[in-house]
Amino acid sequence: ALVIIASLLMWSCSNNNDQTDNKPETDSASVQTPEKNSIPQFTEGSVKTETVELGYKIMGEGEPMVILHAGPGLWSDYLIPYLKPLSKKYKLIFLDQRGNGLSSFPTDSSFTFDDYVNDIDVVLNELNIKKPIILGHSFG
Repeated sequence: ALVIIASLLMWSCSNNNDQTDNKPETDSASVQTPEKNSIPQFTEGSVKTETVELGYKIMGEGEPMVILHAGPGLWSDYLIPYLKPLSKKYKLIFLDQRGNGLSSFPTDSSFTFDDYVNDIDVVLNELNIKKPIILGHSFG
């Protein structure tokens, strides 16, 4: 299931500028995008480290799945409507990277990949999650 989700996310972000007539016709009624007001209910939380406060949103119940958004510069809200169906089976944890969304900017304004990995570990430890499913989009 994770491979299918990741494939769909990658496909949705691709840009096909081919304007030839060889494209299959698409029934626009069959293409569904989330409505603006369809964002499901979730709970918010945060964890403080020495340099930053890491914010996250949780929805659903079941096996934990940590969602890592694209960025830096984005936050997890854009993924919530698309991943909502997974909340029927999984506990979705949308982690906002430092400096984005619910997370604060670091006090020293630095950011390394080691920090990013450590941030994920801090949140997982706070939530007592040992073996989550990880779903990342782009930079995530």
